[in-house]
Formats: sequence, structure tokens, C-alpha cells
Amino acid sequence: DTGSVEFLAETYYHSLAFLYSKEEFSEQVRLHSDLIEHHFGQRPKIFRNTELIYNNDLAGFVGQMGYRGIVAEGADHILGYRSPNFLYHPPGDPKTTLLLKNYRLSDDIAFRFSERSWAEWPLTSEKFADWVHQVNGQGYTVNLFMDYETFGEHQWSETGIFPFLQHLPEQILSHPDDDFKTPSEVVQAYA
Repeated sequence: DTGSVEFLAETYYHSLAFLYSKEEFSEQVRLHSDLIEHHFGQRPKIFRNTELIYNNDLAGFVGQMGYRGIVAEGADHILGYRSPNFLYHPPGDPKTTLLLKNYRLSDDIAFRFSERSWAEWPLTSEKFADWVHQVNGQGYTVNLFMDYETFGEHQWSETGIFPFLQHLPEQILSHPDDDFKTPSEVVQAYA
């Protein structure tokens, strides 16, 4: 209801169905999207594959299914000199937009947040917001992606993760040219 949340499409069983059967994959994505629409009243427009696995064939297929974008891993060995903070399109498919995970900043929260031997420990919401702000002029978006298990399983309450998250939005917004967007809003604004 706030417009601040967007549900993404994915495979119903968190599977690798695309590698096995495009028919099974299509059915699983449809089942998942139907479930999202039933429970939340919105039909997903952006797709996220299991574990952010991506290839150009998947992108073409998902684009033909009507999804406007795909959230994928922003791996250095694939990107080379490119930044995950820009939007990309699969070869020959200008209608499908790739939103790449900024894995460094995502992993700072997901894995390094409570690591006392990490040179940046303790990670504060102010410090993290400054890192996000430093992307300005070197990209359009910082896509953070963490599994739900990050909060409460990898990063227990005792680590301070919940106060960090509570204060992060105000710290991000303390930089006047920074804001928050859903994946579809990012595609609309920058694709």
C-alpha cells in the first residue's frame, strides 16, 4: 500500500528449472506470480532467478514472458571494468533491463557486518550511507540484495543489525541527492 515495496517474480520452488525445461520454468514462474498476485494484489514486473543466476538466454526468455527487468549477480569476473551500479540490456534485447547486485556493499551487511577482524568494523549506518553516496557520478543505482536469513541467522540481533537497519534509511536520505526506488522505478528512471 505504501508503494515502497515491490514483489519480484521467481520460480515457485526456488529451482534451477530453466536449465532443465523451459516449459517447467514458465509454469513455476506463472505459479509464483499468481501467488504473489493472490496474496498481495500486484503482478510482478521484475524477475529474479534462483541465487541470481543469469545468462543471456534466460534474459531473452524472461523478456518474452513480459518481465521488464531481471535482478542478477553483479560479479566482477563477468563485468570486467563495468560497474554493477549502471543498468544494462542483454545483447539484442533493449526492452529487458538488467539490475545488478552490488555484491560488495550487499556482502558488507550480509557477511562482514559482525566480523570484528574486518578493517571497517564496526559498520555504522552513517558509514554505510557514505559508501552508498560515493557511488554518485559513477552509477545510477546501488542494488542491495540479501537473503532473509541474513537478518537473525547470519547476523543475530546481538550484532546490532536491527538498529543499523532502523537508522539506515534516514542516513541514506541525509544526502539530498540520494533516494530509494523499487526495481521497476529504477527501470523507469534510468533504462
